[in-house]
Amino acid sequence: YTSPGYSPLVPLLPRKMVSYSNEVEGMTSISSTSTNLESQSLMIAFGGPDVYFTRLSPSKGFDLLPESFNKELLILVVFGLIAVTGWLSQKKKSAFTDLGWA
Repeated sequence: YTSPGYSPLVPLLPRKMVSYSNEVEGMTSISSTSTNLESQSLMIAFGGPDVYFTRLSPSKGFDLLPESFNKELLILVVFGLIAVTGWLSQKKKSAFTDLGWA
């Protein structure tokens, strides 16, 4: 990965702009709010006869699980880790008890 060279101008990337090429005539206000998803927000621009509403998110939804995500395996792994942690905790306690009696 190489970083881009210095440029005194910030390039305008149309795919990174909120409205691409839509114009809100007589815009008087812009408001935004967060959503329950970490990487998304909602934005509304209004004024005059126009209202523009959109959901903003990065180009790749990094906090969304795909439909094919194996939830059962995740649950199995979590409970397995809990069981192993409990077993190791008991093992540690008995080892310290045995060491104290030696």
